[in-house]
Amino acid sequence: MLRLAAGVILLIIAAPVDAGPPSAVAAPQAIARQSGPVESIFQEWLSAFNSNNQVTIKAFYAKYLGDPDPAFVIENAQDSCGLTAQRILERSPTS
Repeated sequence: MLRLAAGVILLIIAAPVDAGPPSAVAAPQAIARQSGPVESIFQEWLSAFNSNNQVTIKAFYAKYLGDPDPAFVIENAQDSCGLTAQRILERSPTS
């Protein structure tokens, strides 16, 4: 499950910026309505990342990924000024 969460995080970070046509973009409320372990972990990661708080980001990475000092992620959080989930491209029973 941790590898899956890490994969989701990497896909979100590496995803192209083009959101496609407006009709293809899900409203943020539609994304928030999804629930399950992956969505919960993703929302926790997104909140930590967007907080731009080193302690919060380090706590998330220590808890889920065993990395108490994710320097690259902290730098990305500072450089990006946060992320907004626009849409979920694909779901499966385990994600």
